[in-house]
Amino acid sequence: MDPIVISLPSSIDNLGEDVQRRLYYYTRMFRRNTTSDILKFTNSLAHEYYPPFVRTTINFNDARSIFGGMMFGKHAVDWIHTFKTQSLDCAMGETGMRQEGEMIPYMVDLMRCATKYHKQPIAMYIMVVYGGGNSATISSKVSSCVSRGVKYLKFAYYGPWEVGQTCSFSEASWPYRVIAQTSRDVSAAEEHLYDSKLKKQAALLYSRSEEIWGDLKSLEDRRYLYYGLLHSQIPVDLITEEDVMSGELDDYKILYLTDTHILKKSASGIRDWVKGGGVLWLDAGAGSRDEFDYKINIFDKILGIRSRKRRSAIVQKIMPITVSKCLPQKVYKLSGFGKEKLYVKNGSITAKYKDGTPAIIIRDFGKGKIIYIAGKVGLSYHARSKASKKLPHLRIYPDDERGLIQSAVKLAGVVKPVELNSPQVEAVFGTVGDKGAVISLINYNPGPVNDLIIKVNYPGAITSLKSVKKGKLKYKKEGDSIVFKLSLGRTDYIVLNYKE
Repeated sequence: MDPIVISLPSSIDNLGEDVQRRLYYYTRMFRRNTTSDILKFTNSLAHEYYPPFVRTTINFNDARSIFGGMMFGKHAVDWIHTFKTQSLDCAMGETGMRQEGEMIPYMVDLMRCATKYHKQPIAMYIMVVYGGGNSATISSKVSSCVSRGVKYLKFAYYGPWEVGQTCSFSEASWPYRVIAQTSRDVSAAEEHLYDSKLKKQAALLYSRSEEIWGDLKSLEDRRYLYYGLLHSQIPVDLITEEDVMSGELDDYKILYLTDTHILKKSASGIRDWVKGGGVLWLDAGAGSRDEFDYKINIFDKILGIRSRKRRSAIVQKIMPITVSKCLPQKVYKLSGFGKEKLYVKNGSITAKYKDGTPAIIIRDFGKGKIIYIAGKVGLSYHARSKASKKLPHLRIYPDDERGLIQSAVKLAGVVKPVELNSPQVEAVFGTVGDKGAVISLINYNPGPVNDLIIKVNYPGAITSLKSVKKGKLKYKKEGDSIVFKLSLGRTDYIVLNYKE
């Protein structure tokens, strides 16, 4: 067979803009696929020479997540493609670079998104002392993991220093006590935790097109928005553009979208989902460009936006917003990160910035609704937070951005499975068939939350209620819900037993 001769231009500049865009995009996709192919080959070698129960993995630490997507960054492995193609048998992460508590559930939910296709197990290194770890971080990390289905935990590293082991905790006394107590807490709720199922009505889009074209601020906006969802007790799954195209979005009532770049076919799928009754929440620039970095106006047409001009993402001036619909009437403050100047025709402008420019647009579309906020809400949420003096890995976040985030919940008429009277406390609600349910409480506030009021809206045929930390709890019924109160330190597990 004669060889195929391909003539290449002397310079990429001669290819034209459209070819250059596509060449860049498909080169990135080629690298993604090649990396997975190499991992799949080494995986096959492992199974050829090791027993069947041996699993393969690589350790993805959180270094790149801090800067906008460790797993899917511009020079990183694409986790979702790796596990979707069964190139590895086990997902493993590490809690090392920073002790920021909310980072852990974000990483685990990414792994849940990546492994859902073939049910690979999830493992996590719990770094004990590295990066300023302390007794407050260990229990919250473990709870974030086990409540989301992580089955393998390793407390890293024992040491000792004398053998050259870094991050050693063997010479300290406090880790032994904390690890032992944390393990006892998990074991007390393990019967319910191990097989608990998480049912969520909201999704957050994780666009891999954004990992190709976006900047770090855009990716951080998504992560910090996720923090706001956690702090507001809004359970959320991460889903991909391909998930949308395969119909997975039909399982949810709300979609949060912050990424600028998105597959064009996926954007069309989201539009059709909204028309059928979904509620779409967008912030500045979301869904405005396709996988080749061309402008798309699928959502602009629905919102009545003629054109937009985005300001730099580094602007930090506080921009007051007066809201008069779907939220309590007050002046909300939002950092000027990514603020857009919109030109709107036939738009339902719900709120304006102090300078008179549109801040929030809410539109009905078919049976659904779209809410658009002309600013980067996640970036603002983090920028206006303040680090705790005693526990710098914990931050005090503002209320206003959480209010804007929760607007979609109110528009969709979604009832949270668990409602709390305190922000910055996560409540992971998992059901165990007819056996009962378990609520994993994780406190991201610097101090304890006294008199925490907990309302469970799907309690089932409950016969008893128990706190791992406090023992048996009293509760009262309010319609189809139950309400009880307790004082929360860093973590607790609430076990609901149902009738046999």
